[in-house]
Amino acid sequence: MVLLGFIWAIWSGLQVTFLALRGQVNPATSIFFVPDSDGWVYYPAVMDDPSMDLRPSLTRRNIRFFLWTRQNAHVARELFVDESRLLQLSTYSPARYTKILFHGFTNDVVSEFVIQTRNAYLSVGDYNVIGVDWSELARAPFYNSAATNTRDVGKAAAALVDFLVNEGTPISYIHLLGFSLGAHAAGWAGASVKVGTLPRITAFDPAYPGFDGPNARRRLAKSDAKFVDVIHTNARVGLSNAVGIETPLGHADFYPNGGSRMPGCIGFSFQTNKCSHVRSRQYFVESIVQPYAFAAVPCSSYKEFMKGSCGNCGTNSTTKCVYMGEYLTTSASGLYFLRTRSFRPYSLD
Repeated sequence: MVLLGFIWAIWSGLQVTFLALRGQVNPATSIFFVPDSDGWVYYPAVMDDPSMDLRPSLTRRNIRFFLWTRQNAHVARELFVDESRLLQLSTYSPARYTKILFHGFTNDVVSEFVIQTRNAYLSVGDYNVIGVDWSELARAPFYNSAATNTRDVGKAAAALVDFLVNEGTPISYIHLLGFSLGAHAAGWAGASVKVGTLPRITAFDPAYPGFDGPNARRRLAKSDAKFVDVIHTNARVGLSNAVGIETPLGHADFYPNGGSRMPGCIGFSFQTNKCSHVRSRQYFVESIVQPYAFAAVPCSSYKEFMKGSCGNCGTNSTTKCVYMGEYLTTSASGLYFLRTRSFRPYSLD
């Protein structure tokens, strides 16, 4: 798979060069490499001029919704907004908790992020798990267009949420989860819902490129839901070429191992980045099946945490620790730090 990643990166890089020679991409345009949601293949990402209209025409088929429950754990049923009869004929139940998943750049609803998260949830309970497929709007190499598309994706998902609530689902049963660019799409969804305020959005290493400087306004924000929790694992610190955001974005922000480079992620910088980036979602998947994994300490910085200045999560400790992941208490607030193993199971607990 690593060899495949190198071959694809070289081929895609040649495609970008060809576009530049044809005048379709400014040769001076910033080009960087980002991993797909699975972390196996690296794609050249072009920070194209925002004035260039490179986005596919937005249609109903560009953004699709696929449902899994224990009754159809491996064969998805497609859902359609405002199609009440089709919803009733599906395996969806408004009495179940609903998890809505947003993939990242270059991926779709059969990515590892969606499939592994779905499998974990259905192994512990009978949930409605819905994958938002926006693969047509997240294609390489035009990353900036994909970043811009997160707004349309979020608004489409908000329409789905409004529909589900109007069909009898309590809004308190709905939880959005997004990886990388998908984290910002989830934020747009939360901000666009009309029937109320979502109870929770969970973000896995929200993407940094395209969401810095003047574009910071289109980032995920704590105002997008009643509770927003964020796991940072490849945060861009200083001049590093990491792909995640270091800045706290939620009510509770977690920085495992400092939040930038994860143990066990070795190799060249791009290999380390891709490995660290996907750890955010891998930690969360583990937390679904291990409720008391990933005890985290509230602290002002990783440096102070490592010095022991903020206490620990031992049996007799008075430190107000929380568990990062699915079963996080919504009373959590501020910055949290913890350490993990370099291999599965990642939790030290």
